[in-house]
Amino acid sequence: SALPLDDMSARVILTNGVLTLDPLRFGIAKGRIDAKVELDGHQEPLSGQIRATVDDLQLSALFPKVDLLEKSFGRMDGAFALRGQGDSVATLLAKSNGELRVYIRDGTFSKHMLDLAALHLGSVVVAKLFGEDKEVKLRCAVADLAVKDGIAQTRSVKLSTEEAVVEAVGTFNLKHEHVDLRIKPESLEWKFFSLRTPLHVRGPF
Repeated sequence: SALPLDDMSARVILTNGVLTLDPLRFGIAKGRIDAKVELDGHQEPLSGQIRATVDDLQLSALFPKVDLLEKSFGRMDGAFALRGQGDSVATLLAKSNGELRVYIRDGTFSKHMLDLAALHLGSVVVAKLFGEDKEVKLRCAVADLAVKDGIAQTRSVKLSTEEAVVEAVGTFNLKHEHVDLRIKPESLEWKFFSLRTPLHVRGPF
């Protein structure tokens, strides 16, 4: 219900119809986001681009109910760069090109924690792969996606736990807000899994 924003600062420059925010900095979730945003009003529709780095965000701080449990989803680092054209954020993303990389480390998750955070898709996937009541220790998770014409295609998406490595392959369509993923567990100890075949996740965001 509330974004855990600690502070924000921006340097804003308007030159010949080009609006630049550089740097644009957020202290958020006990971490930091540094970004550069450029909006060019010469083109129709508007042309925009953003480059940003994410440093040491504590993911549980984004979900107060989980934070109260003194549990951690882990810490996140990453970077992304996107360029697109449109008259709104939605249309900019729908026509965007670029890439996104995220790394998460040292986390814990379970169906109950994901339900509290209202991350229902994650809750279903975790329940199918690991069971309804199991608390899973995350070693690390990596997501590397290429974005072309508003479609984010997985290049490498993997999650490593004590029991297994889980890989996801597929797309996120930013124009139609649709996801199509194939999630495949590579178990180190099959006894922990309730599902041994790939899980397909398809539908609107």
